[in-house]
Amino acid sequence: MATPPRGRGSINAVNALVLATGRGKDTQFRGERAAFAPLVTGAAFTVAALGVPFFASGAIKIVYDVLVYATFKDVRPPEEEERRLARLERQTQAAVW
Repeated sequence: MATPPRGRGSINAVNALVLATGRGKDTQFRGERAAFAPLVTGAAFTVAALGVPFFASGAIKIVYDVLVYATFKDVRPPEEEERRLARLERQTQAAVW
């Protein structure tokens, strides 16, 4: 996924309280990651000749993308749900005739 998952679909699918809580936790974890990053970077530079950082970052990105997909695969924004229900209603009416 080349674009951030915080796009329109995930924002509309979550209520405001959960969204605010998630943003707060994201800000908190961003600071913790920033403090932890130099340690990981130093270790990665020691084994950079083996290409380990590239494989590790690719594996982390794949796991992240799979988790985002699994979390939001069944969630639909409200306007899409309304369209789906209207289409089902039209199909039901057509079947009755």
